[in-house]
Amino acid sequence: MSVAVTPRQLTLPALLRRALWWTLLTLTGGVERRGRLPRGGCVVVANHSSHADTAALLAALDARHSPAIGAAADYWFASPWRRRICSRLAAGFPVRRTGGGMDDLLAEADGLRAGRAV
Repeated sequence: MSVAVTPRQLTLPALLRRALWWTLLTLTGGVERRGRLPRGGCVVVANHSSHADTAALLAALDARHSPAIGAAADYWFASPWRRRICSRLAAGFPVRRTGGGMDDLLAEADGLRAGRAV
């Protein structure tokens, strides 16, 4: 079951996440942003080097896109405290690494249509 997400619903949490990660990254060496995302929804893919990639993406992406981050279901959603951390601090959603991952990603289609960056 997917739920339509409008950018207005997630603006404040997205702004707070962006401010948090921008501040932390600025204090620890900085982040540089180049270019702009399209006005509508889009898929952003990082060359995954570490968990810091998520912080960099959330710091660099516009809050108006209400970024959602795909995260390994077997790690980030395996325990209640990791699930809360991932969901709240990174707007994470679970993606299965073995069997079903494509369905997990396709479930974000409504968010993309609503203008979200995934």
